[in-house]
Amino acid sequence: MESAVATAFFVLCAVVLGGSAFGAMRSGRLSSVVVAALAGYAVILAFSAETLIAEFGAACFMDAAAIYAVGTVVLVATLNLAARRSRWVPIAWGDEEQRRHVRWSMRLAVVSLTLFYVDRTDPLISWSEARADAGLLTVIATFCLLLATSGLVSAFRTSKWVSAVTLLLLCAASFVLSGSRAAVLAAVMLWLWTLTQQTRSRGRVLLVLAGVGTAVLLLHTVLRFVRGVSLLGLLEAIQSGTLLSDFLAGAASDVSGGEAAIARYFVYATTVDSTQEFGVMTSLQRLLLIAVPHVEGLIDKPLDVTYRLWAKAFEQGLFDGAAGQQLLFDSYLTGSLGSLHATLFGEMFLSGGLGALVISVIFVGLVLAAIDRYFRHASPFTALVLTGPVLVGYLMTARGNSVIGLGYFVYLATLVAILRTIGCIALGIARTCASVSDRLARQEPER
Repeated sequence: MESAVATAFFVLCAVVLGGSAFGAMRSGRLSSVVVAALAGYAVILAFSAETLIAEFGAACFMDAAAIYAVGTVVLVATLNLAARRSRWVPIAWGDEEQRRHVRWSMRLAVVSLTLFYVDRTDPLISWSEARADAGLLTVIATFCLLLATSGLVSAFRTSKWVSAVTLLLLCAASFVLSGSRAAVLAAVMLWLWTLTQQTRSRGRVLLVLAGVGTAVLLLHTVLRFVRGVSLLGLLEAIQSGTLLSDFLAGAASDVSGGEAAIARYFVYATTVDSTQEFGVMTSLQRLLLIAVPHVEGLIDKPLDVTYRLWAKAFEQGLFDGAAGQQLLFDSYLTGSLGSLHATLFGEMFLSGGLGALVISVIFVGLVLAAIDRYFRHASPFTALVLTGPVLVGYLMTARGNSVIGLGYFVYLATLVAILRTIGCIALGIARTCASVSDRLARQEPER
């Protein structure tokens, strides 16, 4: 009986979240992507009921359903109340903004690839090996790549085929070095968002979401495989003819590219919540400090709960039987912890229970509403540059990594503002120099 009620709870959450997301998407609010992703996880939880009950028990699964329901109600209510008096009009990008977007993306792609090669001691090592030694240049290079890849959409939409191929090659080279699936997905998400905003028929919107959603899942799985091997490993697999078989073997274990496991991690997170181990509203604290740089010994931020959750899961044997046991063991011993994502609701519940969940989700909802307003008042070009990466950040927020997910907006919006300011200053200097030269040229004959 409990299992049936819990499953019904998750189905109801999926319906409420899905309906809210669809309405917000039709109104052009980017926050709809967070809500839609959470609806998807609710569906996975409902379909995984039998497996999860067998692992955690019916009582724990029922508790998890109640927690997800509370998070659903709070998030939907916050977003709807925040948008109640706002009038939303979907943004339409013209050819001029898109051509400018392509030019910007080309420059950023060149900068990204250059910085990766400068900061990478060995370009042939895998992404996971290089991550431990990544410096500030790699961070900047990754940000540039995040902004550059979505320019592919503008290049194809304006039929800039040479630019599209060039940009694709540059971004592909940077991806092999960075392993950033988010950067590649930024282009896909911008394309998906553009399609949903241009399709006015509700039935067609649903078809677009289903079709592109499937493509995104497939791409996500492919990229997970590609970034797991080094450039040298890819070349060897292609040469030996085992590339396809290696990929199929990896995909067979989890066709979702790891996303289905998030449902399991959510239920697990609801069973280990503790202020002693995870702090008090840790993610909310980190969000409030998101613009404050970490300074060792001076400004110390609390450790991300996703790392603490990974360590807890390892200690309790949640990864027993998974591939790469030695690597997991070494990571735990050296303190190079992985991260475990338990959806937004699981992340917020970990450090304080229901009270922390309600307060934190209200805060996240208000932040999402504020970002929606930012995009309404931003110039069309700025909105075009940021939409793809921000949507990917929203997927990460829904997965249970709100600090990095919302950080995509904070850091990238700041970077774009800096770059545009530098561009305006440089243009102003160039115009001033040209004007002075012109005056001198006109005065020369009189002398």
